[in-house]
Amino acid sequence: MEITFYGTYDKQMFHEALRLTEKRSVLNAVLRYSALGLSLLIIGGSLYGWITEGMNQSEIGRLLRNLITASLIGYYYFGGIIARNRSIASLFRSGPGRTMQGNADLEGITIGPQEHKVTIKWDRFVSKGEKDGLFALMTIDGSVAVFHRHFFATESDWQRFRQMANQRVIEPKQFNE
Repeated sequence: MEITFYGTYDKQMFHEALRLTEKRSVLNAVLRYSALGLSLLIIGGSLYGWITEGMNQSEIGRLLRNLITASLIGYYYFGGIIARNRSIASLFRSGPGRTMQGNADLEGITIGPQEHKVTIKWDRFVSKGEKDGLFALMTIDGSVAVFHRHFFATESDWQRFRQMANQRVIEPKQFNE
């Protein structure tokens, strides 16, 4: 039972696939949003003090220290977003779209053109996500495979692929969920 797929995905589709496969714990989300809130609080408090009390030489130094501290704390929130956008930009630097072609069977997914095929066994996938005709799989090393409904010749091929992927890809349990 081999299912063939072929299609082109763009930047937006890849962004959505990364969001689908990103499995963050509740603790991670709480820490990230707390860091964002703390940095905004530091910046807001510094600007409020500057506006209400005016500026002298010592106040400028304190304002700069607070802004640097807030920037470092804020980087904890924005660091992952910045890294993800850089990697996506480098992936799509040579052109607007990327081609995904290959086939899926009971052993795994074979991706690539005839001369450069790579087979990824189902047990190498650790995360999956699905939304609005888009199916994404992430491997242990962080590679993401993007599949859209239109990549498959028929609707039954798409349904069989989804069923196969959902049965074969077992996501590890997350701590702090």
